[in-house]
Amino acid sequence: MLICSTAVSLLTLLLLEIGTRVFWPEISFQDTEKSLQRNIVFGNSWGWVPNASGICFGKRITIDEFGFRKMISPENYASSWLILGDSVTFGVGVDTEDTYIQLLQNTMPSVKLWNTAVLGYDFRNYKDVLNHWLVESQSIPNIRKVIMFVCLNDVDIHDTADANPHIKVVSSNSIEQVLSFFRRNSKFYILLKNTVSDRSKVYFQHDYQLYENESKTFIEAMKIVDEMNTLLRKRNIDFVTVILPYEYQLRAKEDKYLLPQKRLTTHFKEKGIPYIDTYADFERAGDKQKNFLYADFSHFSKNGHRVVADILKEQFKAE
Repeated sequence: MLICSTAVSLLTLLLLEIGTRVFWPEISFQDTEKSLQRNIVFGNSWGWVPNASGICFGKRITIDEFGFRKMISPENYASSWLILGDSVTFGVGVDTEDTYIQLLQNTMPSVKLWNTAVLGYDFRNYKDVLNHWLVESQSIPNIRKVIMFVCLNDVDIHDTADANPHIKVVSSNSIEQVLSFFRRNSKFYILLKNTVSDRSKVYFQHDYQLYENESKTFIEAMKIVDEMNTLLRKRNIDFVTVILPYEYQLRAKEDKYLLPQKRLTTHFKEKGIPYIDTYADFERAGDKQKNFLYADFSHFSKNGHRVVADILKEQFKAE
């Protein structure tokens, strides 16, 4: 009887999984193979394993010899641009050729874009990466510009001496291992999770609090950005920040929810840091949710990456 009940349950789950994949093909897998990343690479920050290959959010990715996502880049170039970002800029859930960094690279044959983005990064990690390639290693030639893509949770800075939260998994934690398995392999699990709770809204509400009343965390994060700006100015390197929106902000359409952008742009103006706020462009870009991965709070779909790429192309067309 037990065997029969188990068989029926497994068959039901299998049918639900098949049905989900058929009727919701837009759902992306989540989670990343732990073997792709390593701890303590740039200062106290983690990074990708050079020349590694594996699955990240359902897509096979390849890491180059420098520890960056492998792109189609010019062999001969006049200058380099260093790209700072997290999982959004890395482009989880989409193929490399569809990421906004690759789309921008395609239009700039004389400039090489070095995409240093890694999952889980925040401003402290960006500073570690910048210091490594600009001061310690200096192995990237002729850096003329640094573009930092700001996800709203970047102000939620953590101690970079801690292990990477994306690969810090206690082997004895069987529940986490099971959930990780479902995130990597079950679209029905992702559908069910979003049906029970609006995950995009939950993430936004958590991160929104970081900007209220200019919290201590926000102030500390801006100090880190100011230190980066000072370093780049001393070296006569252009610094541009690109502020990326959350899906729930676009869906809710309430002015009060734009507080994060207002706090960031106010600070950047005061410090003379050039910035691009992409919210208005996304507001005009048709179906808002189709620009993000399914039920995702910040990661862009192929459509969303094109929106960002078009903004960047227009901004940097003279270069």
